[in-house]
This record gives sequence, C-alpha cells and structure tokens, in this order.
Amino acid sequence: MKSNTFLLLLCLTHIIVAQNSNTQFVNPFIGTDGHGHTFPGATVPFGMVQLSPDTRTEGWDAASGYHYDDSTVLGFSHTHLNGTGISDFCDVVLTPSVSGSLKPLRFNHKNEIAKAGYYKTILYDSLGEKIEVELTSSERVGFHRYRFSKKTKAIYLIINENLRNEIRKSNNLFLDSLGENQIEGSFISSAWAKDRHLSYCFDSNIHGEVIKMPKTAKWQKYEPTVLLFDVSKTHELLIKVALSPVSETNAIENMKTEIPHWDFDKTKQEAEKKWAKDLDRIQIEGSNEQKTIFYTALYHTLIHPSVWQDVNGDYRGLDNKIHNSKTFAYHSIFSLWDTYRGAHPLYTIICPEKVSDFVNSFIDDFEKTGHLPMWNFPGSETWCMIGNHAIPVIADAYLKQIKGFDAEKALKAMIATANRDSLGLKEYKKYGYIPADTEGESVSKTLEYAYDDYCIAQMAKAMGKDSVYQTFMLRSQNWKNIFNPKTGFFQAKMNETFVEPFDPREVNFHFTEGNAWQYAFAVQHDIEGLIEMVGGKVAFEKRLDTFFNDNSQTTGREQVDITGLIGQYAHGNEPSHHIAYLYNYVGRPDKTQRLVKKIMTEFYKNAPDGLIGNEDCGQMSAWYVLSSLGIYPTNPCGEEYQTGFQTYQNPKISINGHALSFSFNNSDGRKRIKIDTQMDNFGVEVLDSLKKQVPNVVSIIPKPYIAKGTKLFKDKLLIELACADTAARIYYTTDGSNPMLSGAQYTQPIEIKGNKMIKFEARRMSSLPIEHSKMAEAVFKKINQTKSLVLKNPPAPQYSGGSNDVLIDGEYGNRQWQLGGWQGFEGIDLEAIVDLKEVKTFEHLILNCMEDQNAWIFTPSEIQFFGSTDGKNFTLLSTQKTAIKPNLEGSHIRRLGADVSGKARYIKVVAKPLNPIPSWHKGAGGKGWIFADEIIVE
Repeated sequence: MKSNTFLLLLCLTHIIVAQNSNTQFVNPFIGTDGHGHTFPGATVPFGMVQLSPDTRTEGWDAASGYHYDDSTVLGFSHTHLNGTGISDFCDVVLTPSVSGSLKPLRFNHKNEIAKAGYYKTILYDSLGEKIEVELTSSERVGFHRYRFSKKTKAIYLIINENLRNEIRKSNNLFLDSLGENQIEGSFISSAWAKDRHLSYCFDSNIHGEVIKMPKTAKWQKYEPTVLLFDVSKTHELLIKVALSPVSETNAIENMKTEIPHWDFDKTKQEAEKKWAKDLDRIQIEGSNEQKTIFYTALYHTLIHPSVWQDVNGDYRGLDNKIHNSKTFAYHSIFSLWDTYRGAHPLYTIICPEKVSDFVNSFIDDFEKTGHLPMWNFPGSETWCMIGNHAIPVIADAYLKQIKGFDAEKALKAMIATANRDSLGLKEYKKYGYIPADTEGESVSKTLEYAYDDYCIAQMAKAMGKDSVYQTFMLRSQNWKNIFNPKTGFFQAKMNETFVEPFDPREVNFHFTEGNAWQYAFAVQHDIEGLIEMVGGKVAFEKRLDTFFNDNSQTTGREQVDITGLIGQYAHGNEPSHHIAYLYNYVGRPDKTQRLVKKIMTEFYKNAPDGLIGNEDCGQMSAWYVLSSLGIYPTNPCGEEYQTGFQTYQNPKISINGHALSFSFNNSDGRKRIKIDTQMDNFGVEVLDSLKKQVPNVVSIIPKPYIAKGTKLFKDKLLIELACADTAARIYYTTDGSNPMLSGAQYTQPIEIKGNKMIKFEARRMSSLPIEHSKMAEAVFKKINQTKSLVLKNPPAPQYSGGSNDVLIDGEYGNRQWQLGGWQGFEGIDLEAIVDLKEVKTFEHLILNCMEDQNAWIFTPSEIQFFGSTDGKNFTLLSTQKTAIKPNLEGSHIRRLGADVSGKARYIKVVAKPLNPIPSWHKGAGGKGWIFADEIIVE
C-alpha cells in the first residue's frame, strides 16, 4: 500500500528540457463545450489580453464569449474570462467583413487551430467570401492577421467597444499622424463589474477610411466604428490593439514597448516561448493523450490572475485612482473562493516568483478599500461568492517562506478584513456562527470564515504573535456551533434552533452552490476534530462511504454548478475538491487512490467537453495537475499535502534550473513540501523548533442549542436544550440575566406560557478556570390564538418559513427573501383558508408578497379573495390582477389586496403564479415563484 505522506526533495541536477516544448500538448478547445466556459483564443501567462472569438453574448454558457456548439462568429475581442460562471469582458471587438454585412460570420471547427498563444480560423461572410483569421498576443497587446483571396479588393472592419455590457461612458478619438492609422478610445462599462475603466489603442499596417454603415446588427448593443481598407495589393491586413487600465497614452506606450513591429510570426513565436517557459517547468512521462490533458490543465491554471498594470508601472487601483508601482506587478481577476483551494498552492510550487505580486496586489487593495478582495475584477470588487479567501493565499505564501511582501502589513489587512461588521461577520463574531435569519448562505459562510480564522492564526503564530494566534484559533472552532449531533450535519440555525425540515440533499440558500452533504466535510483545518465530532474514524469512514455511494439526486432548487456527481460528491464545484483525500485520515489511502483515479479518468478528457464543470479561473485544472502528480492540499495553508494516485511516474518540477523530484516516505508521519530556501528568496522551510511546539488545534465548547421548542407557540411550550459536547453542563435563565454557576442547571424540559427570553451556555467543569461556550439567547413568542390556517398546497420545503403559521403569525419577512422568513411556492397556486374563529367585519384584505425577478420571484399574476361563514360555501369578494413590470431590478415587498367591506369567519386567498415566465426574462418558459408572508384581514 502506498504511503499517504510525501516529501519533495531538492536535487542539485538541472532538468534537461526536451527539444520540443510541452506547448505542443496544449489543446485550448478543452472546456469550450459543455459548461467548462473556457475560450480557445490567444493569450500569454497571466496576460492582460485574451484575444479570442466571440460566438454568443447571452446565457450561462456565454460566460467566456465562446461555445463550441456555435457555428457563427460575432467578432474577436481582447478580454475573456477563463471558466467563470458569470459573464463579463469581451472588450474591443473587431469583426472583418468582405461584403460589409453586419451579419455573424460562419465558421467550421475543421478549419480551427488553437495552440498556446495562437488561434486560427476561416470565416465566411454572407456572400460566401472567405477570410483567414490568425490571432496572437503579448501581455497587453493583441495581434490580428487577416488574409483574403486575390479577388478581394476591400475589407470592412467593424469595431465595437463591447457586445454585451452596458457602456456608461465612451470617448473615441480618431488620429491620422505620420502615415499611421490609429484609433484611441476609453470607456467605462457596467456588467458584473459595475465600474470598469478601459483604454485602448488600435493600429493597422495600412490606412483605413472611417465610413458610416447603414444599419446596426441586432447583436450589437452600440453603434460601431467601421473602417474600410483597400487590400487589393496586399491581400492581407495586420492589426494591433493595445489595452490599458489607465489611459490611451499608456495603451500606445504598451503597444510600442511590447510589439513595436509588424512581424506577426515573431510575436507568435515569442508567445509560444513564454508558454514554453512555464509549461516546461513540469516534466511528466506518459502518452500523448495524457500529456495533452495534463499540459492543457496546467495551461488553464496560468491564464488568470491577469496583470492589470501598464509597462510604465501605472495601474488603476480599487479606489479607481491611478497609482504607480515599480516594486510589484499589480494583478486582478482573483476567483478566490475557487482558487485558494488548489490553484494558489500550485503557484507556490511552480511559479513562486508570481505569488509575491499576488499578495502585494491584495495588500494594495486593502490599502485602497479597507478590506482584502473577495472576487475582484479590474478596478471593481464584485462581492461575488463568500469568505475572505485572500487570507489563506497570504498565509500559505508566508508559511512557505515566499519573500517580497510586507508580512506586518499583510497580517494587519487579514485581521482588519476578518473583523469587519459586514457580510455576516458581525453576527459571526457575536454568536459564534451566522444565524440564518440575518444572512443568506449562513452555513457555508460560517464554515469558511472559520477556515480563514485558522489561516490568520497560523501566520500569527509563525510571526510570534501569540495573542492573535489564540484569538483566531478559538474563532476557527466556530464550525462546531452549527454541527447538529442529531443529524450529523452542519445546519442552519435560527433562534438558536436548527432549521427544520432538514434534508441533506436539499440545495437551498443556507449553502453556497451546494447542500449539507457537500459541506459536511468543509473543515479543512481540523479534519481530526471533525472525525471526533462524528464519532471516530470508523464512523467517519462510513460517512465518507455513504457520501460517495449515495443517490446522486439533489432536491430543492436547481443549481447548475452541481455537476460531476459521485454519490453526493460534486467534482464540478469546488467545495467537494478535497473530500476524496479524507480517507487518508482514517487509514484508508486505498479508497482515496481509487476515487482520485476515477475522478481523473472520468471527468478530465481531451475533448471540447473535457471538463465536468466550470474551469473557475484555473481551479478545476489545478486539482488535476496536483492530483495527477500524486498530491493535494486538503488544507491549503502551509506545508501539508495529502497523497493520492500518482498518474505520472518520475514527475519533475524545475524552478530557475533547480529540479524538485518527488519522494514518498513515511519516516516521521508528516506531510510537507521542502524546497531550498536559498533559491532566489523563496521556498519552504520547516521550522520544527518553532511551528511544531504550539498545537494547531484549540478546542472550544460547542454552543448549546434549542433541541425542541418553536419560536412561536399558541398555548404553552416545553423547551429542551442540548449541546454537542454531551459532557458539558448547561446553565440557563428565563429572566433576561446571564446564567451563573449559582443559577439553574438544565436537567429537564423548561415550560413557558408567555413571551420569554432564555439565555443559556454550556460549561466544562473538568478544568480551571472553568471553560464555557458562547452565550445563547432564544426568544419565544405566544401568538394570537384567534386565527388558524390551512394550506391546500404546501410551500417548497426549503422555503417553509420555519412554521406552519407563517402567514398569520403577525411577523413580516424583510427584503432578503433568502433569510427564511417567507413561504415560497414554485409554479403552483398559493391557496390558504384563514379561520378567524368567529364572524368578523373587515374593510381590507391583503396578501403581503415579495418580488425579486432576478431570483424568479414575481408578484402573483392574480389574487382572489373569498369569504364564508361556514367554511364550505365561499363567495368571491375581490379579484386583483397584477401588471408585472418587466426587468425590474432589486427586491421589493408588495402589499397586494383590495378595499372590500364584508363579514365572514373564513377568508380564502388564491394567488396564481406567473406561468410560464414571459419571454423578456432570462428564465423564459419556466415556472415563476410566489413568496408570501402574512395574510392581513383588517
């Protein structure tokens, strides 16, 4: 049986690079089909320019601008995202046309060629005229070469600043100086990134005349600029487009510095050399098919993050001001929720010289905004995804002794970011977890903030800051506060009570792109503690077995990111990526090896649909690169790696001429990388005398919880308390005071008959000073017994509102429908009968509803109110039809009803959903949701 630990040993030999570079094994078409969301065009490692064809502008699979299913090209733009789940970019689009038609151009995959740094295709315009297109690039400049048949006399070039984003401001300048033909421009766009600035410079090798076109094509959002070129002599047109985040002047300087000539083939060769330098850092032995999958994966990891700084050092910071740096290269496009897990640890091995640029970019973002980035885009924070995952990237770099950044500044930024009061952190600090009625995706956020806290603690410990270490190690144990020992899962809590009903397969907004199964192992920093919590190694192994062998069906809402299922394991999304390696922790590396091999062989292929999920800026491929080498960082912070199935024998990594060879041993039971620290100020050093003296796990008493007892009750209520630590004692009060040792110890259910607050905490008596959990507070409310309600159709389980009486409890949901206060009905009528217990006079009948069109939640298309005195024979009192405003942004609360006078004991409400969803909405043809909270009879 193979050992599940390893040590990378430094060899003083040099790797001999093969005559043929590994660039020959790159297939950029991998991931362009299915939901990989990659693009096939030309770029260089971490470059600002990604010059690639655009084949569609709308829909989820248009995120990169290109999809392999398409047969027409809209143009070639200079910025593309590598495998994201949201669309943006596709800036400065050039579309050649022989006929002058603005219709999309046809192409065929048999004429396409894509290599590292190069793309080629043949286009056919509406008249059947052929255009041969070749693309290459430097870091900041895209280079086009168009070739035409000898009968072609003139070529139109249509220039759009962007095909799909809103252009908030645009400024184009036309220059004709010293025989050059240049167009300079700047614009501000708004899409995923709300305030993105870009400048560009266009130049061509022959003069072009600006002309007017009679009509804009339907697929163009803005009036384009059109140039007419006489190509009767050359039959060829060369074009360069340089980008700058700062100014047109800087774009010109970028062009003159990086590609001052008109030699397309030279630029193509230079791009290939840049890729060869990075791809040849790893040498593997295998078949050509294996090498194609491996080196394409490595290629995909090196596209983002992208340099977002001009050659003179200027860059636009997240404060939208212009800055200059000569000490580091500012980078952007950090998909940190994805990439902290595997891609960034990979960078510390294969290109550590870039890591300090990334960390310095984070520190710069903090200095400009007061927080580290979450998912930053050029000049803009998108606030996408969750967690503060620049923190593990910084801590990992520091623990691996990567130099070139100010550790004191970095730690200050990490602490300040973790101590904010936004994005659920205020509640996280106060309660030790995030209550589900204060923040959406509360379970996932609690777990990931706990991991970030661990990373802060590890860096603080290595820097000798013991008080910071202790503070954040305690916080890193907050994952225990949302563990339900009854179900064995992490669950959402409201009012110190685990939310019911609970289904671990259910995808809902308590989790980020997943369900309770997929987050059941999201404690990368304390797997041993999780094993203990679930009952030991045998129980943990059985839990893993169930996870990987369970039914692959999920329930709840549809989540397109959940793909690549093995049981409930979803390899197409990042929260699952470390889980196959957890068998190592219970002494079953054979199961890890078997699963890792299965994932690598079934979910990674040399085909356009060769990725099982979004590439996500390199994380999907980073998993493959690391796993095929036989290693993976289940805890991506520090020197520990787990081993799995080593696909390639004798792999070698070369950094500045030094070779790292893999050696697996089990001599001391540790798992670590060790690189010579003398290598150009970076490397990994195992500080046994310092780092191993302080334990990495600090234990807390889990917060006790309400095991039985709903927040709202009608007569009297029995409340049961419990704690995941069964040896702890629970103390409580019902008078609003804090529980003391001299107070009541919980031994039996607590009975209440009116509104009441219960405060309680768990204490461990076996140590001095006596340890205690965080204080828990739960409020209970006695509701009006003069009403009762019957629903004909139950709400969706994930949107039950937490009570059968949500619609008559007198409490109202807020604008965040994800927080659980609303009842949701998908594609079915909301039909409810309210019993007022006696005949009453009323003047107003109202149904309180939510509208959030971006979440498929619409106001009901029609609401009917009926009255009855016997509960059997109902009279129609009012019908209200709703005029729904198309494309309404944001969430809105609607009081929908009628002024109607009458008497009745029973009020029936029938609300009809918007079905099907109309054509103007992105969910056209689907089922609309009704979200309601409170039927009001006045």
